[in-house]
Amino acid sequence: GLQVTDAVRLGFIDPETLFLVGEEGDREVVWRADSNLFTFFGLPMTSGSSSQALIAEDSIAISEKIAEKYFGTSTAIGNIVTLRSREANRKPTSKDYKVSAIFQTLPQNTHLNFDIVILAGKDSLPSYVKSWDRQYIYTTFLKMSGGSAVDTMTPMLKSLVTNHIEAPSNNGAPSESVTLWLEE
Repeated sequence: GLQVTDAVRLGFIDPETLFLVGEEGDREVVWRADSNLFTFFGLPMTSGSSSQALIAEDSIAISEKIAEKYFGTSTAIGNIVTLRSREANRKPTSKDYKVSAIFQTLPQNTHLNFDIVILAGKDSLPSYVKSWDRQYIYTTFLKMSGGSAVDTMTPMLKSLVTNHIEAPSNNGAPSESVTLWLEE
């Protein structure tokens, strides 16, 4: 039968995040993703390992384009960058990250449009986005096996969401705000 074999979440945190190398930098869109992002999509790496790119809370993976912009080279592994953001009108935060991987800049003909990615680990997420029921924050991609019937998928996805909501509402029932969008 139809089964979910893998899943990954991807979402941006703040389009106005300051990406700093020392005191120099610019505003960039920073994305959060699960640790399997690069292996899930099979994205080619220029430096570093796709399976290790987002393994630590202080890891940051950047595209060749960003590496060239800020370091003048695509060999920026090990360099420290600072992200300074103000998410959802909250207190500004600043955190240092170590460049763990450089991935090939994504082509323009894809809906994946990230250049900077950090781990969406439980400790790195603000409390208001820790649940899977915040669909405006993340897109969840699934790999399936055994067919592709939407009628079969709907209950499976509802179960997946229910099992990953950390603060369930309605006595354990999934939040009414979860929207399932399926494409065949």
